[in-house]
Amino acid sequence: MIKSSSSFAYWVAPLLLSLASAGSAGDLIAWWNFDKDGGALSIDVQAGNVGLLLSGAQYTAPGGGRTGTGADRGMQFGNNRQRLHVADGSFLNVLGSTNAVTVSFWQNLSEVRDQYTFFAVSASSLRHVGLQNQSPWSNGEIYWDTAGCCDSSNRINSNP
Repeated sequence: MIKSSSSFAYWVAPLLLSLASAGSAGDLIAWWNFDKDGGALSIDVQAGNVGLLLSGAQYTAPGGGRTGTGADRGMQFGNNRQRLHVADGSFLNVLGSTNAVTVSFWQNLSEVRDQYTFFAVSASSLRHVGLQNQSPWSNGEIYWDTAGCCDSSNRINSNP
């Protein structure tokens, strides 16, 4: 089990993105499992999309992931600037045909505050947002924004 420390706000493991049907492995479009320490990078094991760890985000030690066993790792994010940043979000274009996505994302928090965890760039959209996660914001809401930001036509939000 992960123990919170004053230097890290939370950790996550893993991050999966799939077509909304998500009925088979063929529907999976991205999977960052965080099990292999890639230094400043995290590589999506499904399609090879590269995520850059920004502002001090880092891997947990082996056994520091969701299960707490073996080589299971997670990501540690400690301030509102640390995140996984995917500079080429073009792999998300396939979602336009279904206008839907399934996201599986597990997170362990030690505090609630404004925090971006995941950001995939879309050069052609407003604010260059392809897909971004704010998990949770200081108001307790969890936000996923797509194709720009931040109105009801491209935002999913919930207060768990």
